[in-house]
This record gives sequence, structure tokens and C-alpha cells, in this order.
Amino acid sequence: MQKQPLRARYGFIFSDGYSRWTLIALVLATFLIAPGVFAGPGSVWTVESTYGTPLWTPTAAYDYQNGRYLVAYTDNDGPGNSTCTYANSCRANVTARLFSEDGTFIRQAILANTGYEAQKDPHVAYNRSLEEYFVVYYDNTRGDVQNQCQYNSEIYGVRVDKNGYVIPNSHVNLSGTAYQDWHNVRPRVSWNPVNSQYLVAWQTATMSSVCQHGIGGADWRIRARRVTSAGSPTGSIFSPSVDSSARGERPDVQVSYWTGDYLVAWKDSRMGSGQDTHIIGAMLLKNGARKFSWDLLIGSSELHDDGPKLEYNYHSDEWLATWFSIEDSNGGDIWAQRLRGSDANWVGDPKKVYNGTSVRRGGWPAVEHCGSSDKIYFAYERSDGRVDYKQLSSDLSTEQSSGIITTSGKAAAFADDHCVWNTGKGLVLWESRESNVVQTSPEIKDSNIYARNLD
Repeated sequence: MQKQPLRARYGFIFSDGYSRWTLIALVLATFLIAPGVFAGPGSVWTVESTYGTPLWTPTAAYDYQNGRYLVAYTDNDGPGNSTCTYANSCRANVTARLFSEDGTFIRQAILANTGYEAQKDPHVAYNRSLEEYFVVYYDNTRGDVQNQCQYNSEIYGVRVDKNGYVIPNSHVNLSGTAYQDWHNVRPRVSWNPVNSQYLVAWQTATMSSVCQHGIGGADWRIRARRVTSAGSPTGSIFSPSVDSSARGERPDVQVSYWTGDYLVAWKDSRMGSGQDTHIIGAMLLKNGARKFSWDLLIGSSELHDDGPKLEYNYHSDEWLATWFSIEDSNGGDIWAQRLRGSDANWVGDPKKVYNGTSVRRGGWPAVEHCGSSDKIYFAYERSDGRVDYKQLSSDLSTEQSSGIITTSGKAAAFADDHCVWNTGKGLVLWESRESNVVQTSPEIKDSNIYARNLD
């Protein structure tokens, strides 16, 4: 097959959540449209709105074969949520909603709900071979990592068919018995079109480390596992890094459509607490073996780099990595780096796509390759709560337009592969934090999930 010349568009979105993708972008805060009612291209519509219930960490994948997409999110509607805060919710469920291409609501499914446990932070991939979705999430035994000294958390996966139904008996524990006494969180998944398998990556730390040092200071490490197309774990859990004890957080994983190679990237803090962090990664073959006997420097701003997000440009056989760089307590910058598909070597130097501390600290990025359009879109949440956008040329050298998206909001996530297959339209999802306070001590705020198409 002849490789196409570089014609790509990427969309960047940024978020402020510490332990989750709290997401809102590309919307005026005053919009409120009936759930599941599509209001035309570029308009805002509601994925779900539930009074008194925080809904957060939306993720989605696009099924171009049937013109549908599955949106999964954390639903704070479990029993006992009166003891939970908005930012560190417990007793939560993982819920999914299936929509048609025009935004018509089809079906809702509860993917994970086990009473007083907490299922959170889902991530979804679409399997084009079986025409179904695979959703990963983490499950905390008795509530939240707040109970880090007593209860562990595990990584699970579940299959959902193209009609939005959970496939019976498909829930599977991916972190296994080897890590049953660890805290396993923040899973990310990518489907491989070459061998029709999945790769799931997450971060893990011992219960004693989290108990002693807290979530922010624990000795987190990156682990990964392959999963068959039928949703069964295959092979052992392994470290993508050549240094299995390397300190790493917030992994992301993406696959090459050409070779089936994977790129895994994470925030690497092996230099120790208080030192600069960098975006480090590893290339893996489709069987999970490391392609090289060394780790890769994916990106570096020479400051505190965090929150990497990866995307693959199939036209040019390139990866794109983007991340947030912390300058000070007020905020930082957004960076991007093009990477060669064969070995993840840099294509050019790291590019500061937004310069200024007005980006809210913790502005984790998201990116989506949009196929044939030679543009790059990105948005960022400012410290004053405003969400702005810029449009750049594909080589990141020329700003083509910019403006205000909303005067109040948080950054969002793209539906995976929507831009690739849907004539260059990116589907953006986000979480809004509404002004309605449903509980004052501790504070719980209502929040909803919204979406919109970008032309």
C-alpha cells in the first residue's frame, strides 16, 4: 500500500483534574440541551444530565462501520456517595451510552456497579474486526484510594457489543493475582488492527507505598498487558520500560496502523521527588516485546512534564505526543512533539504550542488525528476558567486562527477515531462542573457530560 503524504489535523484539549480527566471545552456554559438531542453540526448537546449526581471522566470510541459511538464515564450515583467529595468521589459506577452518528441516544448500560465498591476512570477502544467495544476501568474494593492502607484497586475490562449491550460474562480482571495487593489505576487501552488484540497500560504502586506517601508521593510504576480480541488476558503483566522499577505515572498507549507496533508514553520521575520530570516511552512489537533495549525520550520541556497523550498519523506514519509542562504553582505551557513511526525518533524539536502560565496547572492534553485536513486544532483551559483555542498548520509553525471557546469551562476528550473515519469531524466530549451544590460538607457539585462535532 502506498503511504500518503502528510495531511493531518490534530485537536488538542486540556484539563485541570489531578487524578482524572475532568473535561470541558468548546462550549458556552449557558448551553443546556435535552439529553440525546442533536442540534446540528457544531452545536452542543447533552450526553447525560442528572440533577445532584456528578458525572465525569468521559471517554468515547467511534464505530464507523455502524455509524455509532460509545461514551463511557464515571457516574457518582452509587450508594454512600454522601461521604464523597466531587474531586475524589467514591461509591461510583462506570456507565456507558450508545449514540448514533447524528447524536441520537440509543441505549444506556451500567458497565460496572458492585454496590459499595468504586469503579472509575474508564477508557474505551473500538474493535473493527468484531464490531464491538472494549472498556477498561479501575475497581477499588471498598470505595476510594482514600482507603489506601486497607483496600486495593484492580484493573478490569468489559466487552460491549455494537448495539450497546454488555456481553455476558465478559468482565475480566486484567491486573491479576500478581498485583492483587497493589493499587492499580488510570488504565488506557488501544486496539491493534494488525492482530486484533488490545494493549492495556496502567500505573501501579504497592499499598504500603500509597499508605505511607499518599497518592502524590507513592512509588508509581507503569505496567501493561495484552488482551485477546475476545477479551481474555494473554501473556504476563510486564513493564514497558526497560527499568521495571522506574517511577512513572499517567500512561497513554497508541498503535501504528501500518505495523501494529505500540507506543507507550508516561510521565517519568525516576530522577526522584522534586526533580524535573520528562515524557518517557517505549516502543513495543504487536506481541508485546520491546522493540528496542532502551527507553525513549518522547518529550522534554526541561521543566516538569506531565499528562502525555499520544495519537498516530497514518498518512505520514508519525506519532504525535503532546503534554503539559508545569512552570509554577499558577500554571504552565502545552508542548507537542512529532515522532517517526518506525522508531519514535524526533521529527524536529519539541514545539511549545502555547506559551504562558495562564494555562491551568494540570492541563492534561488530548489529541485526535483527523485524516485528510492539513490543520491542527488545540484548546486550553486558562487559570481564570476561560477556554481558548488555536488553529495551527500541520508542522506547528503557523498560527491560523484563535479565539474564545467558552468563558467558563474545563478541557475535554475526543472520541477515538471519529476524526479519522467521519470526514474529518472531531467529536469532543467534556464534563461540566455546574454551579449547583448538592451537598455542602463535604462539597458535592452537580456535573453533566456534553458533546459537539467539530468541522
